[in-house]
Amino acid sequence: MKRIITFIKKNSLFFYLFIFFFFLLSFITINNFIMDNYWNYGFSYNIANGLIPYRDFNMILFPLFPFLCSLFMKIFGSKLIVYYIFSSLIFTLTIFFIKKLNGGKSLIILIIYFCFLFQTGGYNLLGLLLFFVLLYLELTKKNDYLIGLILSFLFLNNQKMIVLLLPTLLLKDYKKVLKRLITFIIPFSLLLVYLSINNALYSFLDYTVFGLFDFENKNGHITIWFVLEVLISLYLLYKYFKTKDISSLYCLCFQVIAVPIFDPYHFILGLIPFSFYAFEGVGNIKKLNILFLSLFLVCFTFDTMKIFNGNNIYFNTDINHNFFLTMSLSGVNNTSDMLYEFYKEHNSENIYFIVGEAYYYKLDNKIKINSYDLLLNGNNGYNGHQKVINKIKKEKDALFIIYDEQNRDNLYDQFDYQLVDYIMNNYEQVTSLGNNFYVYRVVN
Repeated sequence: MKRIITFIKKNSLFFYLFIFFFFLLSFITINNFIMDNYWNYGFSYNIANGLIPYRDFNMILFPLFPFLCSLFMKIFGSKLIVYYIFSSLIFTLTIFFIKKLNGGKSLIILIIYFCFLFQTGGYNLLGLLLFFVLLYLELTKKNDYLIGLILSFLFLNNQKMIVLLLPTLLLKDYKKVLKRLITFIIPFSLLLVYLSINNALYSFLDYTVFGLFDFENKNGHITIWFVLEVLISLYLLYKYFKTKDISSLYCLCFQVIAVPIFDPYHFILGLIPFSFYAFEGVGNIKKLNILFLSLFLVCFTFDTMKIFNGNNIYFNTDINHNFFLTMSLSGVNNTSDMLYEFYKEHNSENIYFIVGEAYYYKLDNKIKINSYDLLLNGNNGYNGHQKVINKIKKEKDALFIIYDEQNRDNLYDQFDYQLVDYIMNNYEQVTSLGNNFYVYRVVN
């Protein structure tokens, strides 16, 4: 085993192939049970199939990742496995730039953070790649126009990343600032033109800007992760004022990624750049690498056993299926089949899913996505909850499949259960479908 590891380290191609296939296998198996995967995949799938973001389906993130992934799908097909391949490529490129920046001395620790964090691919993974590309360009004093372009891509990937402009705005060389701002503005301007042409500009602003007030009010919680995030930010701020090191300022700005959902996922997301910075000045961290690797193997084994122990696993081998070559729990797959049978029997009627996993069930069965399919708190624009209710009131005659979750106390569950209550309290139940699935007829 030691010889194999040494060989992989010495042969870069094999090292990166190992990284790529490890994470691809992880996505297909263990990480395939995370709902965020289906939302990120679904946004890309929608665009690849001709839907216009913000106009035809709701999305609160800026559109760079789904646009890029949809182009990849146009070439290689729009199945879920293609999304996982794209995410694995992004991850591999991220490791490449981290290795270029610090020689790989803390690579094991950072890869392990990725293992815990990137049970999902998507825009956060792309954000980290772009961040390390930016840091590499900044530290190697590359072309300012190129730096401005990467800053723009970071912003177009996640609107919160506009704070990464701060190090540029603090530069005393105004020519450098101007060069960066020119290439920062151009891609965003092109996006605004695209949205205007497709009558999606107001919806874009509503979902991604105005709606963030709702998002932060309904999803912000003070947790231990909030306290840890504050401590990390204070440390980075202290290091910047002491050393004026631009790396510490960039890492500090990146911590905004955790706002407002202070949970383990978003905490580790900010922890990766922080750890890169913190370990940069440390000499020999071989023992730390071994410790982190041991902890990871224990946690990874526990996570694997938790998923597979006592659960029947379904592996999809139907090449005509969107989820070809991926795994799911048999119970979830059976629920998907049940909902699809009902949908086919009533396909002449307007049928909507008021279900937290609507993207999974609809993409699984190639049913077109609409704006009812992602009803998370803060994901429907300003005063979004009332907007959805007003939209329901305008339905002349429609069937709504709802899922009445019995346990609604999960601190990090963002689904708007008040919409479920509204339908149950105001309309007539038609039938039930399995455990906790009910069909209501909405007539106004």
